[in-house]
Amino acid sequence: MRAIPSLMAALAVLLAAGRASATEYEITNKAGIVYAEHDGSKLAGDLYLPKGRPKAPVLVAIHGGGWQDGNTRFYWYWGFFLARSGYAVFAIDYRLGKAGMYPAAVYDAKAAVQFIRAKAAEFDIDPDRIGLIGDGEGGELAALVALAADQYTASYRDDANAAVPANVKAVVAFYGIFDMLAQWSREQILHPHDNRVE
Repeated sequence: MRAIPSLMAALAVLLAAGRASATEYEITNKAGIVYAEHDGSKLAGDLYLPKGRPKAPVLVAIHGGGWQDGNTRFYWYWGFFLARSGYAVFAIDYRLGKAGMYPAAVYDAKAAVQFIRAKAAEFDIDPDRIGLIGDGEGGELAALVALAADQYTASYRDDANAAVPANVKAVVAFYGIFDMLAQWSREQILHPHDNRVE
């Protein structure tokens, strides 16, 4: 987990260097936007928009937290920072714990991409410049949506935006969990007495 602050700091330096003479935008923040309802759970996100930038590129931000905790507030600072730099950010919540058992959270993240593309004209963002950013399991979810969204079609076919494409242009994944067997083995070594299955 110590790697996340370092990686985030590196991203901040790169973004700051790339915009030395760029415009700083005022920010519009819209919290608690419901993007889908899956199995009775209303899924919401917080949107950070650069005011005055038409068709801004957008990042759908997926927090980490070990599939047990975390929320949109993890991207609060990044939402404002990136929006000030001209990038919209849609930081999402998704189902956690038992309700987030695979592949439920993947469907949630995919629905967020579909929602943001469907609402592109309303939010004045570019539907052709959507990326994903995630940390921990948020990084894994970002990778799954980016690389295999077309594999997750069996459920939630009645979503309002189910027919909207979920393809993205870029993924920024911090400390993602990409090898589940290796992660499980590592946890058994680090925490041999904590074998709870929830």
